[in-house]
Amino acid sequence: MLILLKGVLETLDYFVDSMAAGRDDAIVLDKSDPGFYKRMGELIPYMQGDVTVVIFNNVGKQLELSDGRNVWEANGATVYNFLVDHPVNYMQSLDVEALNGEVFLVIDRRHKLFIDRYFPKCKSYFMPHGGTRKYDSIPWDERSIPVLYCGSCQKEIESVPIIESMEEWGPALYDFVAEKMMLESYPEVGAVVRSFLEKENIELAPEIEREIILMAHATVERMVRRSFKLQTIASLAEAGIPVDIYGENWEEVAELYPGLIRIHERVSSDECVRLIGDAKISLNLCTFYGDGSHERVYIAMLQKAVCISEKSMYFEEKFEHGREIVYLDYSMPDVMVDDIKFLLSHPAEAVKITENAYIRAAHSTWGDRLDAIVRGDFDGMAMV
Repeated sequence: MLILLKGVLETLDYFVDSMAAGRDDAIVLDKSDPGFYKRMGELIPYMQGDVTVVIFNNVGKQLELSDGRNVWEANGATVYNFLVDHPVNYMQSLDVEALNGEVFLVIDRRHKLFIDRYFPKCKSYFMPHGGTRKYDSIPWDERSIPVLYCGSCQKEIESVPIIESMEEWGPALYDFVAEKMMLESYPEVGAVVRSFLEKENIELAPEIEREIILMAHATVERMVRRSFKLQTIASLAEAGIPVDIYGENWEEVAELYPGLIRIHERVSSDECVRLIGDAKISLNLCTFYGDGSHERVYIAMLQKAVCISEKSMYFEEKFEHGREIVYLDYSMPDVMVDDIKFLLSHPAEAVKITENAYIRAAHSTWGDRLDAIVRGDFDGMAMV
């Protein structure tokens, strides 16, 4: 039996629906459906033998029988919990709430290292995001959106919390993290925090160390991501390149470049896919998954837009700069501007990139990821 759960966040629901599309053996349960618990009750008697459950970010993990036992543990299910954010956000789930038979899937290889270090009892594998192949492809030179970014900007953070366990070192730690996150090519907040502790010969218990990583991730990292996003979009506008953005918290930069930075309301995941299919260039900005993936890259490739993305060690192993993708360096915005100008003025070269990318990412859909889970194939290195 193959069960997938959704019903908390629209984006995660879209991943689930994309995974299950076209599969007769997949049972999709929606927690937001008033009939959810009735449907669960109908299925439980048939949960015999091999039961595979796929969830995202804990959705549907904590479901109990009338006797208080977890429904998945009681029925011997293998629960694949896809964490599509940094696992530092899910420490309780990795610690006291980890289930027997639970396998965590992470979208960055260093996220797996984080779990191995701080939660060694948990089983985890690296598995990249998936993309979506949908809608008829619009010829590249007929697309109406020159440059598109589907996503919000991080909200402005005015202060950071005091680190009580190392109060005297707090300001220095935050400054160190900010500097490294801005200067390193493949920053990862856990590794950056640990490098500070090692530099200062500070020894902490693992549970304290990981809480400090969470503080830095929730504040300083988001500040840096916001700064890079605003600077990147501003660089395009300064060069006279119009950018359409579907998301929130962009007012600060949009007000500076009226008519060039066009802000639209946030839209559904399905609408984002359609928009990318009408874009010549699709941006992937500031995920800080420096050894992992993001669905925006795969969607752009499968919708035949040129993907301009920050670097990732994993992506660089799979996609060649100038052949299937164009990488950007936040320290060299002028290079990104020149690349975009070249692509917009040389459509034949742009189309070559989209065709190469489409072929290379052909088996990188969410459906392909579910196939790998069902097969038990977790060789993330072999995946594209």
